[in-house]
Amino acid sequence: MASVHGAMAKTCKVQGMIDKAREYFQKALDIREDLGDKQGIANSLCNLGCLNENLGDNESALDFLIKSLELDEEIGNRRGIAFTGFRFQVSGCSVQVSG
Repeated sequence: MASVHGAMAKTCKVQGMIDKAREYFQKALDIREDLGDKQGIANSLCNLGCLNENLGDNESALDFLIKSLELDEEIGNRRGIAFTGFRFQVSGCSVQVSG
């Protein structure tokens, strides 16, 4: 179900329905938190960070991306670490990525 919400969010984002996209990304995060799916949580946090980055809300984006990166590091998700590190680079955030 969380994956469906994530897909809906991405569709809404592409169509310019940003508030609806945020709502779906948040629902996906809530479901993944309820399930204890740490990799899914990290992914959802990254999605919310990217959405906020695209909206120019760099402070909020940074908060989401840091949480995502920390969780990816905790579980050893190298792909997540690489992608989130890339998002930091794209957004101009200066955060040290360990590993």
